[in-house]
Amino acid sequence: MNYMKAQWLIVTALGLEYKEVRSHLSALQSIVHAKGTQYEVGKFRLDDGEISVALVECGSGNVSAAIEVERGIAAFTPEGILFVGVAGGIKDVRIGDVVCASKVYAYESGKAVATFLPRPQSFQSAYPFVQAALSLARREISDVDGLESPSTPRVVVGPIAAGEKVVAALESAEYRFIRQQYSDAVAVEMEGYGFLHGGYANTANCMVIRGISDLVAEKTEADASGSQPRAARAAATVAFEIISILMHRAPVSDIDWKDLEHIAEELYPLGPLDNQIWDRSGGDVSMLQTWMSGRASWHQALRILRNGGGGNALSPRTLLDQMLRDHPKNVELSSLAIRLTGF
Repeated sequence: MNYMKAQWLIVTALGLEYKEVRSHLSALQSIVHAKGTQYEVGKFRLDDGEISVALVECGSGNVSAAIEVERGIAAFTPEGILFVGVAGGIKDVRIGDVVCASKVYAYESGKAVATFLPRPQSFQSAYPFVQAALSLARREISDVDGLESPSTPRVVVGPIAAGEKVVAALESAEYRFIRQQYSDAVAVEMEGYGFLHGGYANTANCMVIRGISDLVAEKTEADASGSQPRAARAAATVAFEIISILMHRAPVSDIDWKDLEHIAEELYPLGPLDNQIWDRSGGDVSMLQTWMSGRASWHQALRILRNGGGGNALSPRTLLDQMLRDHPKNVELSSLAIRLTGF
């Protein structure tokens, strides 16, 4: 059961991370899951409209992250899910940089004998998300305010290591183990593996985004300097930049509009009011001519949409999203969605 329309779900571990993500949203509404989980759902404005985003704070640890992402997917069926927070830098990063995880290792996975034998496990972030992060990494971050970094913060795309411990010293056995066994990991944290595991189990598009709040060698000093809020702010900004890239609407051709009209007539023969598809997609039903036949009403409704009307939250994409939720196995619909959205 969907609690509210939410095209995206963002999960955080800490309250300060939640606060920074929340600052990008407007028109927030509180939603309480039947099991007690507290969500907020708000709007994020794009250049050509707005999207709905659900936000939840899961607490620390991979298990809690896996539980909350699974619960959030069931509640909102979002098309994209991000974990946004802070992490400790291991190598090739500076305080203030933002790491978009290409994959996350469960570095504590293995067999404990006389010498610990690693059994590497990892999950990857969704391919389109990684591509969006790579495109963002190729340009400077100019819209992250309040950072006191000695140089412009960067977006870094690379592996992250996740465990159940705070790694706070170069002398720790955990740090030495990560550097030896997972030498390409650029950051370490405590939720990313569980988050991606939960997403994988639900065939969801996911990515972990972490602002570097400290380097393992200088964790205590960095935390005391207020680096965590700044890193969380940077991570939240990058997260919404990636959402904006992924939600960019491809131009809808004449053929695409004809295909959309044909599919809509087939799946909702009574017109845009059939199964409340127009309303559920963010449309304004007061703009529709309800006295027409189903085919004629679809033609009129899509002409309004093509001219930029139909409702502030309505777009070809939101209409396709709702249709796909109703008819996930429809081949024509899936093909059109891929052409227009890319994922």
